[in-house]
Amino acid sequence: MGVASSPDPVATFIARWSDTELAERAIKNLLINELCDVLDLLHPAPAGPDSTVNHGVHGLHGVEPC
Repeated sequence: MGVASSPDPVATFIARWSDTELAERAIKNLLINELCDVLDLLHPAPAGPDSTVNHGVHGLHGVEPC
């Protein structure tokens, strides 16, 4: 017998989220965490007491807000 191949995690992720009828804002945290899993990245960390590390892209030097 042949070895069963494991499903492609990217294709599985796309199939799971492509037909959702939920509002984007309602599912963003779950979607981002699952995307991080697919990409083998750490999940976003909550803000901490040190505000110097709590900035997003707009808080970086040289990046202007949209």
